[in-house]
Amino acid sequence: MVQIAIEAGFASHEGFIRAFDRAYGAAPSVWRASPGIVALASMNGVHFQYPEGLRIPAKEKGTTMDVLIGMLEHHVWLSGELIERAGGLDDAELDAPIASLEFIDDTPTIRSLLSRITGQLQMWNEAVAGRGYDFGIENHESMPDIATRWAAHAPHFLQLAHDVAANDRFDDTFVFVEKSGSKLYTYGGLFAHILTFGGHRRIQVLGALAARGSDDLGYGDPREWIPEHLAG
Repeated sequence: MVQIAIEAGFASHEGFIRAFDRAYGAAPSVWRASPGIVALASMNGVHFQYPEGLRIPAKEKGTTMDVLIGMLEHHVWLSGELIERAGGLDDAELDAPIASLEFIDDTPTIRSLLSRITGQLQMWNEAVAGRGYDFGIENHESMPDIATRWAAHAPHFLQLAHDVAANDRFDDTFVFVEKSGSKLYTYGGLFAHILTFGGHRRIQVLGALAARGSDDLGYGDPREWIPEHLAG
């Protein structure tokens, strides 16, 4: 403890104990038995957190809705980039099997996954509007047709997400009609569904494209994209 006090710049062991007690409400020996988080007040808000480094406060505070919309916009942006790159592949590459969790997609390929990612947004757009969706569209759909559907329905879906967020309607429900019967879903659940299953398919396509030399999108990680998006 004496060595720690000296390294911290205190002239005496006792001075260190008094300062520690003022900051944390307990003597170092008591605190060490049940340590908490070391986060003293900082004039500039910057904290050093071992071993990660610095924690710097944001210039502007984002909300939970901002982050959710950022995740959805990242999904739409990245999926659009994948569709564009897949347009340069031949049929053999588009239809080569991809290893997957079979209970989600049977025998997935780049083509089928991109068609399903696109159909997922169109399907929910139609459901919210009270219309049905024809899954037959996704039967060996051409890449130009996928790109055309994406251009028509992705912006519409993002507008829906913005409207729901702006009016705090995440708990509002709508009816979805399928073969097994009608079901009620919330907008919040819908967006979580899109990000979960759409994200799974997105990663599969990213890996398949990277294996074919198209790796400029990296991991498609939202960690960098979302902060830049929110800052913009």
